[in-house]
Amino acid sequence: MVEYVYNFSEGVVTIITIKRFIVGHKNSDGTYLVPGADSAGGVSFEVRFINDSDSEIKYITFHVVPYNAVNDSVGSQYDHQNDVGYRGTGPLGRGKQGNFFFENCWYNSTIKYAKIVDVDIIYMDESTEHIAGDQLNINDSSAQGANGCYVATCVYGSYNCPQVWTLRRYRDQKLASTWYGRVFIHTYYATAPTAVKLFGKTKWFNTMFRWRLDKMVDKLKKEGFEGTPYDDMEW
Repeated sequence: MVEYVYNFSEGVVTIITIKRFIVGHKNSDGTYLVPGADSAGGVSFEVRFINDSDSEIKYITFHVVPYNAVNDSVGSQYDHQNDVGYRGTGPLGRGKQGNFFFENCWYNSTIKYAKIVDVDIIYMDESTEHIAGDQLNINDSSAQGANGCYVATCVYGSYNCPQVWTLRRYRDQKLASTWYGRVFIHTYYATAPTAVKLFGKTKWFNTMFRWRLDKMVDKLKKEGFEGTPYDDMEW
């Protein structure tokens, strides 16, 4: 059996660490995922993770359930399946990164996001491991809902989209370079989650912030802050 560390205080099994989990469709040039379904209603997902176990992974299967805007689980409009396992193939040694893209898992234009329900692993020695979704070690703000651009994520519908990637670059590369910028960042993280929880689903909240954020993103792009996939600094 594979040895692993279980963190009882946080309920986390550190067998794998989820570094990125993105749900959406490929952009026009096919270089990264953007939120929502494609023109045919297809929704894909990408998952990036690190093998933290002491063994080499042979197969890893992610069970993922999609949800709509009102947080109801939904499935494909053709077969109505939602909880389907998607298998990635190794070998993947200890400390190595796996990056798997599963294209058009569902055809449903109402899908807004998804959650990893559980993960099943088969190692090269044929031993197995099952990890429940609430026990996953997640180091990704889009999947975990922590340390993110809360208001921008709410307005644009995803933590991993071009507008939010631009804002995240600005935060890490410019705002965080000054002491007052860092104070603002930490103050924002202390207050924004509550505001989004209380008002994030209201029309006035999204309307008020959307045009401000659009203007800011346009300005930042002119200053050279790109809207391509981005990995955050640790906060």
